[in-house]
Amino acid sequence: MAGHRLDANVYHFDYRTDLTDALCSCVGIDLSRQVMTKSQMSKVMSVVKKPRS
Repeated sequence: MAGHRLDANVYHFDYRTDLTDALCSCVGIDLSRQVMTKSQMSKVMSVVKKPRS
């Protein structure tokens, strides 16, 4: 995935593939939004960093 900063708090993700979508699905996160704020990205990262049992 590739993201570009549009503003101090807004990022635009403009490159996704079937592989990145499959990886996100495997770990249970949704990165299908093209525009995300910094706080939304922080929430996603907190889910990814949690240990899985």
